[in-house]
Amino acid sequence: MTSETSGTSSVAAGRVVGHVVVTQAFPVKGAGARPAESIRLDADGVVGDRRSAVLTDAGDLLTADTEPRLRDVLAVPAYDGDPLLTVPAGAVGVRGEAADAALTAFLGRPVHVAPAAPARTLDAPVHLVTRQALDAAARGEHDAADCACSLSEPRANLVLDLPGLREEHLLGRRLAIGSAVLRVLRRPGHCLGVYADVERPGVITTDDEVRDA
Repeated sequence: MTSETSGTSSVAAGRVVGHVVVTQAFPVKGAGARPAESIRLDADGVVGDRRSAVLTDAGDLLTADTEPRLRDVLAVPAYDGDPLLTVPAGAVGVRGEAADAALTAFLGRPVHVAPAAPARTLDAPVHLVTRQALDAAARGEHDAADCACSLSEPRANLVLDLPGLREEHLLGRRLAIGSAVLRVLRRPGHCLGVYADVERPGVITTDDEVRDA
């Protein structure tokens, strides 16, 4: 297996600073997702991540803020087409017209899943959060009023265990993880974690080492 296809074949890098705890993609904006064994990154970010959205028939975007029940819908990336949705009290692993029908019944109004417009993507392709920041949040060291997303589940693509590093120490840093290289850009305005760009596409798998690149 080459380094482009395996998350366990790391690019040449420096010292180990930690490891990957969780990898996950959120294919539908506002919907939930389960952790995955690995995620694939291309130049635009995590493949399949937030690249679909739930729209009303009038074309309005539904978010978890405007429609909290979306958080109860689980979406799984399907690299051969539309994401697979599991809708409470509805259907399991459906997509296309079946997913639209299940969502419409669940939300009580006509909706459909559609590709997300570029303007509806995240400010940066990859969202990272550290286990240390999550532990600090659990101890009450973050002000919930200043955080726009869940402190316990910040919807990050990667949860990293980075002993001895605070998230602000990551800014401007290049990280080699699996067969990918990320550059950390900035912190979100009202959420845990940091945002990163993809310098080198690849695959990241749970338990991969995190190294300085």
